[in-house]
Amino acid sequence: MRAGTLDITLRPIKLAFIVNVSDKVAVLEAIRINSFLWGGFYNPIIPFFERKPKFLAKDILFKLQDNADILRGYLNAYDPDYVVQLGKCKDLELDLGGREKIKAEDILSGISDDGTVGYGIGIYEVLNHFYEKELKFVRKKPVDVVIPKLAARSQLFLASVFGDLPEKFNKEFLKGYEEPFNIKRPVSNLTNYHTFLDRKTLFLRRLTGLYIDPRRRGSRFDDHLLCLLDPGNVVDVIDYWNLRALGLTVIPVPIQVADTPEIKSFCEKFIDESFGQHRYNPQIYYTATVQKGRSVSEEKAQAFLKFLDIKPDSKSGQSKISARFWYPRIWDSWARDKDGAEGADLEADNAQKDLPGDQDSIDFKTLTPEFLSKFGGHGQPRFANEIELRTYAGKNAIAEVMPQGDSKLANRIGGYGHKEWRLSRKGLVYLSQHSDWTVHLPLPEAEVVFLDWIKSLGWETKISSAGYIAKQLIKHLGGVWGIETIANEELLGLLGRLTGQNRLLSSLFTKITALEKNLKTKQHDDASKDVEKFLIELEEARKSSELKEGPILHDQLITEISKAISKDPFKSDPVKYLERLTDINMFRLGTRIQCPVCQRHSWYSLDELKYELQCPKCLERFKPPTHSPTNEMQWAYRTFGPFSLPDLASGGYSVLITLRFFSKLLDGAVTPSMSFTLKKGIREFEVDLGMLFSWSKFSSSTVIPIFSECKSFWDKFNEKGIKNMEYLGQQTPGAILVFSTFRHNLDKSEVKSLKELVKRNRNNRKARKPFNQVLILTGTELFSQFGPPDCWENGTVEQKKFAKEYNRYEGIDELSDITQQMYLGFKPWHEEEREHYENKRAKKLAVKESKEK
Repeated sequence: MRAGTLDITLRPIKLAFIVNVSDKVAVLEAIRINSFLWGGFYNPIIPFFERKPKFLAKDILFKLQDNADILRGYLNAYDPDYVVQLGKCKDLELDLGGREKIKAEDILSGISDDGTVGYGIGIYEVLNHFYEKELKFVRKKPVDVVIPKLAARSQLFLASVFGDLPEKFNKEFLKGYEEPFNIKRPVSNLTNYHTFLDRKTLFLRRLTGLYIDPRRRGSRFDDHLLCLLDPGNVVDVIDYWNLRALGLTVIPVPIQVADTPEIKSFCEKFIDESFGQHRYNPQIYYTATVQKGRSVSEEKAQAFLKFLDIKPDSKSGQSKISARFWYPRIWDSWARDKDGAEGADLEADNAQKDLPGDQDSIDFKTLTPEFLSKFGGHGQPRFANEIELRTYAGKNAIAEVMPQGDSKLANRIGGYGHKEWRLSRKGLVYLSQHSDWTVHLPLPEAEVVFLDWIKSLGWETKISSAGYIAKQLIKHLGGVWGIETIANEELLGLLGRLTGQNRLLSSLFTKITALEKNLKTKQHDDASKDVEKFLIELEEARKSSELKEGPILHDQLITEISKAISKDPFKSDPVKYLERLTDINMFRLGTRIQCPVCQRHSWYSLDELKYELQCPKCLERFKPPTHSPTNEMQWAYRTFGPFSLPDLASGGYSVLITLRFFSKLLDGAVTPSMSFTLKKGIREFEVDLGMLFSWSKFSSSTVIPIFSECKSFWDKFNEKGIKNMEYLGQQTPGAILVFSTFRHNLDKSEVKSLKELVKRNRNNRKARKPFNQVLILTGTELFSQFGPPDCWENGTVEQKKFAKEYNRYEGIDELSDITQQMYLGFKPWHEEEREHYENKRAKKLAVKESKEK
């Protein structure tokens, strides 16, 4: 029986406008179109560079970056549903990342007919609803609506601040709304623009944002910006617009009036309103940030800060203001999150629906804006519903996270339709033309989604035999959340002994060879100690082999289970736990009977018990000792199905326990595929576990690819496996490489190889983060009940220290960094970065001083 939810989030249609930075007319057109659309001011204006302006060449990394890469980076950051190319860019063939290109004229088509736009929802529908809800009756506090007349000399800048309608609709708009909304029409210029920016004042740009809640990912302390810019510079105006489109609060400060008393007073008020103490951590304060425009010199920015002369807070002594003299790298996927340039998640409404327990599909009604005109629309999408699936039980894993991709990939995954579905950075998106429309969605299997995604990256792939075994384990356990049943170190050790630890015997064979060499090279006294250790291990192997040959008696199994759950706070009754294990067919009950002919004991399942039995060893038939069932018939259990396979179900347990870590202990959304082979060119290898992961609990909806090398109690990470993982990471920038083992420590050879891997990845200085993060997981994390940092609190002194330092809200990068410190002996990444750049500056200074001498 499947259990889970389907979450629906309503948002506007998202557009991106591509303009040439030398084309002011096209930039103004983009602003005017967005001023007519619901959610328009969250639509980016993406700069296209034929040649970068000289003032941008000061940023050497930006100067060297390919213009096509910059364009792709902007598109990936804002992830629009459609792309519009304007002006000089209109007819260019550009790589839009599989997104659909539409024409500007098609967006505003139909307004003259019925007042609705061709794509999305127009301002008329929003204002009509606002009037009915807010203005139809006399209010105690009248709404202040201002549509300024824009000074011609600063029209582009002022339009970006307040919004501006296309000329042919301006008169019509004022005719219909000026009187009922009591619209004021003052003249706005650089001198007085700030007087209309009171939070309670509504103007066109703010009206397009009504009924939308922009949710920034994570907790940021630089979300309130004073943007010092040149209003005559197109790049500065576009940058200002795009910062605001990220969901930031951005107040523009033209450099021409930045030193006036009026602007100083205005900025001081904004800074005071932005300053505040963190709700849960009194040591942390929020401040306003002065953001330098890219055309503005650092000297002018410093002069502006000096002119403001903001004093520290009188009570706390904390600074109220900070400065940022570089522009956030929105276009750079590596640096985006570090620069606080991740886009906001737009939400107008949300709903939740339970998944059907016995069906492989679900029907749901679209979540529709209240103000949508029932008779409007022109055959194109009007609003978007973002779809998120979360499952808690079910035999087959359902895709909870969706990869970014085009409509073809969306259709293969299960979103059937002509143009209704797309795969955004957040997952499946339904682009709806109609209100309250019933949508049929086949529930996408996680394995299908993941493998289709990885095939789209150019890999050939198929499930390995170990993958099929892992799928059977998941099926018996009742889904991903059922893995919790076997997440016990002692239980898995018992299963290893019951199914034969032939890996241990292989290890002993290796030790025999090494011992033979030692006996030849060492003195007898030293070698005798090795012999003694070897004999102890050999005895353990003998006992394990004996255990494999026979079933485990009921009392003995109860004893082992009692030992296994002795430290588990949620399991105290071994009989109840055994009931659960028999329910999933891990163990099957039978009886152990001695053959009267050959005198050997054999196990017979309940199905085999008859009044005449056949000995499986000598093949003779005999009657069971029904006259003495208590003394001569012993209740005993054998492992069954995939649980009876050797090598801990062909490594399946290590894969499942690693999957549990991400799904349950991190409470993440996962789309996994277990044990599959990859081939590209002549390179072919197996991956133990791959998944798409989103740490959604902590408001980070970014989808992260994860690849894991999973080991149990005996196997070790080897150079070949590490090289394969590194190659896979190079082919998938930004993916997390996980090395997971049931052992609680790594040996020297593993530490050495993994340290070299981490060092190579840490050399990615450009992004100020590793090329691929490396996460180390041991039995300490894997078998814990609550995950980090709780799993370290009762560990070593060093682990207790890390438990106090670890901030789980920083996401998987922070977790990776902590485990690299804990198990590989690295310094924290930020310390290593600081030392790197301090050394770099010191070398430059030394060179400069030597030249001066």
